[in-house]
Amino acid sequence: MSYPLSKSKILEVEPLCLRASGLDISEIDIVKPSLTGALKLYVSNNSIETIENIGQFRSLEVFLISYNLISCIEDLKPLTSLKYLKSLNLEGNPICYLSLYKAYVLYYCPNLEELDGVKIKKSSYYKKFPPSEINKIVKLESTLLHSIVLSELLNSDFS
Repeated sequence: MSYPLSKSKILEVEPLCLRASGLDISEIDIVKPSLTGALKLYVSNNSIETIENIGQFRSLEVFLISYNLISCIEDLKPLTSLKYLKSLNLEGNPICYLSLYKAYVLYYCPNLEELDGVKIKKSSYYKKFPPSEINKIVKLESTLLHSIVLSELLNSDFS
């Protein structure tokens, strides 16, 4: 049986650090206000599919959500509200197999210093993908994705 984060046994091992890894959590729902000031959130090895409520942790610097079920680029958009995020680990999620996954993460989290346990060398990365190019890629891919979805919806109406 899966549980939302607010109903799970959250361990505060150190001040402002919430640990809820391997507790069969299905979602990050709205938690008690006393927990939203956390600087670190560890929710690896669960069955989380979306992070739409991650914005409640406005001061978050470290977010470990490896080995969950995050699978769509759009699921990463809520990361834009985490202005202080420095370290993110999504390793083991289906999204990691998408070709432009890292470009999207850096687009949504420009202050990130570490991704999936590896320090980000922005100078060499931005030589490959300058921010303006990442911007174009994200917009074009988003337009393409919406066109595909619209096309599928229209085709299903005529079936």
